[in-house]
Amino acid sequence: LPERLTNYEWADSADLDGDGRAEVVVTTMYGWVYAIDDDGTILWGSKMEDYRPSAPAIADIDSDGEPEIVYGTATRYMIALNAHGDLEWASFQPPHHLGRTVPLVADLDKDGQAEVFGMSSMLSPGKGLVCLNGSDGDLLWYGLTIGKAYSGRALTRFADGSLGVLSCDKGGNIHAHQSDGALRWHNRLSGRGVHNPPVTADIDGDGNLEVVATVRDTSTDGEGYNWYVLNADTGEILGAWNHPKLGFMGPAVLDIDRDGDLEVILCSKEGTVTAYSFGGPAIPESIAFGHVRQRTFPVQVAASHETSEPTVPPIQLIDEIPPPRFGSNLLTINLPDSEEGSLAIELSVTDPDGFRSIQVFHGEDGQVEVSWRALIPGDYGITLRLLDLDSNKTLGSQELSLRLKDVGAIADLTQEALNHFEDSMREGREDNLVLQLRASEIEARFAKLSSAIQKSLEMNVSQRRAVAEDADEYVQFLARSVNFAALVMIEIKSGRKPKFVCWQDENPWDNRNPLDDRQVHGEPPVIRAWAFGNEKESVCFNILNLSNDPLTLRVEPGKVTGPEPLPKVSEVTTLHRVLWLPTSDSLEIANLLPRLDEGYLLDLAPGEARQLWINLSTRELSEGVYEFVWPLRSIDMDTLTTDLTVQLEVSPVRLPDESRFYTGYWSRTSLDGFNTIPDLNDHLQTLWDSVPAMPKAEANADGQLVGQLDWSLWDAFLDQIEQYGVIRLHHVPVPTFPKDVEVSEELRLKAQRGYVNAWFDHMKKYGLDDKNFAFYVEDETGLTGTHENFMKAAKHLKEID
Repeated sequence: LPERLTNYEWADSADLDGDGRAEVVVTTMYGWVYAIDDDGTILWGSKMEDYRPSAPAIADIDSDGEPEIVYGTATRYMIALNAHGDLEWASFQPPHHLGRTVPLVADLDKDGQAEVFGMSSMLSPGKGLVCLNGSDGDLLWYGLTIGKAYSGRALTRFADGSLGVLSCDKGGNIHAHQSDGALRWHNRLSGRGVHNPPVTADIDGDGNLEVVATVRDTSTDGEGYNWYVLNADTGEILGAWNHPKLGFMGPAVLDIDRDGDLEVILCSKEGTVTAYSFGGPAIPESIAFGHVRQRTFPVQVAASHETSEPTVPPIQLIDEIPPPRFGSNLLTINLPDSEEGSLAIELSVTDPDGFRSIQVFHGEDGQVEVSWRALIPGDYGITLRLLDLDSNKTLGSQELSLRLKDVGAIADLTQEALNHFEDSMREGREDNLVLQLRASEIEARFAKLSSAIQKSLEMNVSQRRAVAEDADEYVQFLARSVNFAALVMIEIKSGRKPKFVCWQDENPWDNRNPLDDRQVHGEPPVIRAWAFGNEKESVCFNILNLSNDPLTLRVEPGKVTGPEPLPKVSEVTTLHRVLWLPTSDSLEIANLLPRLDEGYLLDLAPGEARQLWINLSTRELSEGVYEFVWPLRSIDMDTLTTDLTVQLEVSPVRLPDESRFYTGYWSRTSLDGFNTIPDLNDHLQTLWDSVPAMPKAEANADGQLVGQLDWSLWDAFLDQIEQYGVIRLHHVPVPTFPKDVEVSEELRLKAQRGYVNAWFDHMKKYGLDDKNFAFYVEDETGLTGTHENFMKAAKHLKEID
């Protein structure tokens, strides 16, 4: 597949196209839903939003005789697609953001029509189990729950034979709702929440159904339990046990060894599968809902009434599509004036070998920006549908067709770039090697890309997507190359040697290659900035090596002019280089700004552009306009110097010397070996949660500390902090005792109190006392166990105090 699959989710399968063979439906981290044929061919891909969706569920939710695919999006919607990947409805039910909730399809009230169930996700302002009408996504009811979750929902059966829905959250709560949404029962389990669906079966053969539930075992309760058996009708806990390294996964109930008895199947993070038996017979009536993928509603339902596709009026959304190129193609569509609700465009593209790509783009300010990828040469069919997401209506559609001829469009762009280089070399000097080398690089990269495109018909979708991404990067490379040639010519025409050039990066946080931001002139840049008093302002220069050789640049000592008294430049400014680091998605972003090494040197490869950040502190500056100038000089035999100039206007309004609030940025104080404390000081951080480890301590049999505590790491940390505010900790360490000492609760408490006293005695040298420390016991509901465990931890801290 072209993208990573969604974490912790599962696939579903059904015959989507009526050929008698099942297709597999999966979701990916980038919002795509893919249907894969039984031979591995990707039939279509559909995308509603950019981030990871939930796992899919397949069922005939509108009784039209054909299956639909239902899933939750990253933000708030529950989505229903038809068997071809087209949007049927999108349901948003505030305040319940369904997020990545895994849908459950069932006929709970036994009226023959499907209901779709989802839970309020972690981003939702509301909490509850949401029941939607399968045919249109409208809200039927919601049942209140204590917490939020993603996939902890399942069907159950009560003693009277009626069906219910179990909703489980990240706090370990499990609720049982009746068909009208009323709460039948509630109980709370241990651990870090119930992440996957429980099952319902008569596992012990007593004639009564039980619910088997597992909890995430990151931190179980004090007894170590992480899986439970409850009475399905009342919610009473009948038993609890510990399964080593249980992890996230839920249980299954079946007769796995065919001995006539049911087994409870549990998996572990270490790859083991374990079967437990309670002696219940393996007869059909003993299993109500035995595993997470058990069908809870038919994939296809015989239509109970005549169904036909509603007539969709034609609409002219765009006159024509510009000639396409291999890779990404962008379109801007003007939306018609309408009193309808939330308008969107569904773009469906069918490529020459039948693969369909369906994407939904939301409108804003009367326009929609849509994009599609051409992956192989040939004829394409395109359908644009104008949607009203509020009413789930299709307001109109437009059919278009086009042909992509191999590398034609990219070849044209390449020739335009090469013509630009030829003109530049003709206007400058024919022997300008730097332009000749770049032109040769363009020709070599085009030849390699052309070869890959011509082989695209033999590739799978994932390989084609990779070539399309290469084509997109190549087009950006062409634009950067044209900018590069223009900058070289500016230098030549101005009489300067084409060695390096600088310009302002107006948005250095955008993670764009500096050459993607066109430089309009070659004059030494002047950056004009404005700041309050007592704050830090950041500016950024882009520096490009125009020469044929590696280049080392030195930033010479700066000078400042402005209102007296003038500070030293080094006292109010710092210079930083940029480190680009890989992310989990294999992309590189500018993620660190270490200060320039001693000597203020910046190395650039031929044709390389780098950022030079300058942070200006106005803490010691008066009101007025200051001008800072740094000579930037090449270190070689034929030196060239350019001035970097920043004109800074300082406002008469000053920020407070100390923060009035406890301010924290959730930032580490050390990142990949770089100390970030000075930057956090500059941003007036007063809430510190990334702190050194507490020193180890020993206590004797009486609970008194023995020896000296090593506070060197803490001293090095505190010596750098400018505003202490509050230092946040998680617990008080327990000193170690001699092996022959039986440690009672009273003895441990005495030793911890002694530790705290030694701690505060040392902290007095920094003017700190107990008001400068806070304890943060847990990060989210269930992180350290149950709510009761949280109360135990809080109570213990109070006892130490």
